[in-house]
Amino acid sequence: MKPKTSHHPAGQWTALSILVLASAQLSLATPEAAPSGESEVADFIQTDIRADSRLRGAEIDVRIENNIAILTGTANSLAQAERATTRANASEGVLAVSNQVRIKPGKTGDLAARAKAVLAKQKTFTANGVAVTADGSRVLLNGEVGTPDEKDLAREIVSEVPGVLAIENNLTVTYEGIREDSQITEQLHFIIQDDPLYEGLDLVASVKSGTATLSGEVGSRGELDRLIRRSYVTGVTDVQVSNLSINRNLQMEGLVDKNYSREESLAALKGALAADPRIDARTIRSEMADGVITLSGSVRQITESDAVESTARGIPGVLSVSNQLRISNSGTEMATAKREVESASVPVMQASR
Repeated sequence: MKPKTSHHPAGQWTALSILVLASAQLSLATPEAAPSGESEVADFIQTDIRADSRLRGAEIDVRIENNIAILTGTANSLAQAERATTRANASEGVLAVSNQVRIKPGKTGDLAARAKAVLAKQKTFTANGVAVTADGSRVLLNGEVGTPDEKDLAREIVSEVPGVLAIENNLTVTYEGIREDSQITEQLHFIIQDDPLYEGLDLVASVKSGTATLSGEVGSRGELDRLIRRSYVTGVTDVQVSNLSINRNLQMEGLVDKNYSREESLAALKGALAADPRIDARTIRSEMADGVITLSGSVRQITESDAVESTARGIPGVLSVSNQLRISNSGTEMATAKREVESASVPVMQASR
């Protein structure tokens, strides 16, 4: 990745806005400090999204309600919608994101073939055991992979295929096999490139015999700690950072690392689900352990299940999602689920910094 001058704390908003104005003739506020207040935070996120080259072609609108960022509009792929969620979640003043972005339909006839092709080309894991089929615009992943990381990576990679509106990840994890250093290195670069806190930074990761070595510069101690934390993927037993330094001039004002506790993540999910009119949050139950959030309860249709899972994936602290939601049209079953959820208590979240 090439360094960008827009990381300077006094100039990021201005630089982003100039880029947006030049490309779309938009008029947005350009404060010299980090944004404050819901309206200003929404403008900040809007500007950030529109300046992101990987979100080109997406038309996403942002508003903030009760510290929940609500994203609407359209994107060209699931990956674009989820990248916008990641950018919004990194913003100060945002506790969670309700991703209500619609994915533009694309070609569906060869969807499975295109998904298989991107899996075959990627280098983060060996995808020989992954079977791909398509049901309209919905892609189904079946078969076996060796680790939970590989299961999630398969979904992330297929989400980049235009025309994929939803992914049903049925891959079985065998916990067998050994990951190659080169594959883990590719995964770390994938993580760095997908994180808005490291946008434009010249960071390098390498892995040898389970030891990940990170080098380059980040803008704050929080960014450094976040990178170390996220580098402990399957196959990494130690992370070396002697060549990774902090340069305050690279700090992204308005963006922070959010290292939520289990209780904070669950509370954030509850707020985000309640902000989405597509979802009956009263019927959804969630549990979390070791960064994996498990969804259970009943939903009315498969698209509601997809919306719940998408929102859960974007919650800070969530590493992966186990979607065990049932599709039900039974009024009795739905009423029972509502009573069970309403009787459960969720702690009030105090955001970590």
